[in-house]
Parts: sequence; C-alpha cells; structure tokens
Amino acid sequence: MSEENISDDEIILVIEDVSIKCSKKDLIENSDYFKAMFEGNFVESKKNIVRLQGIDLKAMNIILSLLWDRTFLINEEDILSVLQQNSLNYYYLATVLKYGW
Repeated sequence: MSEENISDDEIILVIEDVSIKCSKKDLIENSDYFKAMFEGNFVESKKNIVRLQGIDLKAMNIILSLLWDRTFLINEEDILSVLQQNSLNYYYLATVLKYGW
C-alpha cells in the first residue's frame, strides 16, 4: 500500500509484515504511545505508513481491539501476551488497565 492511497486521518501500522489500517485520531486520543509518536517531533509524525519493530502482532491486535471495542473481553493468556513484550510494556499495560480489566 502506498502513502498516496491513504487519507491524512488514516495511518497504516505495519507489524510483522502485516498492514493494519487505523484512524490516526483514534490512536492519538486513546494511546499515550501513539499520541507521542504522531504529535511529537518524531519521523513517524510525518508518515502515513509506520513500521513498528519489535512489536508482537498478537499483542498489538489485543491492544487495538481494546481501543476499538470497549466490550472486548481480555483473558489471562492475552494479558500475558501483552506483558511479555520487550518494548512498550508501560503503554500496553496502561491500555489494558484502562479499557480491558
């Protein structure tokens, strides 16, 4: 997917070579991590396609599900998947606690 096919209010997150189309506004409003990334002085703030390195796809899908669907039920196995990440643990945990448990 090329950047010219993406509107300004959309973002493509690429995790483990899987592209996930998201609302940039929703990510910023619901995640301190994405707020810092897209509103801060980072390269990603100027891009519509962002490759996230070192992030587990399953864990990110859980986080995005919590952000998009407040009725999403998270189980202990999913919480462990999220917490086992080497990076972003604080942001993942904050989202799980805020929306999921």
